Amino acid sequence: MNLYCYVIASDAGIAPNYDPPFTTLAICKPRIRRGARVGDVILAFTGCKVSREPHAVRWAGVIAEKQTFAEYWNDRRFAGKKPSASDRSDNIYAPRVDGRGFERIENLAHGPKSKKRDLSGEFVLVLDPCWRFMGSRPILPVGFGYRMPLTARRNHQRHQLTVDAWQRLKSWLTTRQREVGRIPAASGTDRCASSVSRPMEGRARKRGASC
Repeated sequence: MNLYCYVIASDAGIAPNYDPPFTTLAICKPRIRRGARVGDVILAFTGCKVSREPHAVRWAGVIAEKQTFAEYWNDRRFAGKKPSASDRSDNIYAPRVDGRGFERIENLAHGPKSKKRDLSGEFVLVLDPCWRFMGSRPILPVGFGYRMPLTARRNHQRHQLTVDAWQRLKSWLTTRQREVGRIPAASGTDRCASSVSRPMEGRARKRGASC
């Protein structure tokens, strides 16, 4: 089992998408989506635009399914994550009728220039269970050994998890979730931080976006 850690630059409810029935990661983080396997764990720390606390955990989840973009588009469970159904859509790539690639469906998250990078991830990750937090808490204890260095926060890090290490981390996440209670659903139509700030193309990905 692997643990993938990264810094989330913004949390608009798009990448990941927390809408039911399951949290999904379909856009952004292409290297993680391509390399991670079912059973692996993803954990995101807050970026400087999300919280001033660099070691606060924003969300974490276990990969329950790994789908192709075609499978994701055709899966009825995730119809509610399409642009026609949600302003926070991540199900934005439809298989072309001729079978040659994918068509980007107009959406508020990612513009045309994001298509190549999004599709380079090859897969969509379905996460269950998933833990989500807000603000500057909880702070991951240094004893776990998974904190992201303050000088290297742009790329993800991968750690091998033993069964015992995972049980400790899972217990910590579950306890912290109970303490904060139910997190309200994401609201608004803020665009993904990895988009570009031109009309219909979201916000620009800045050089130090992850801080």
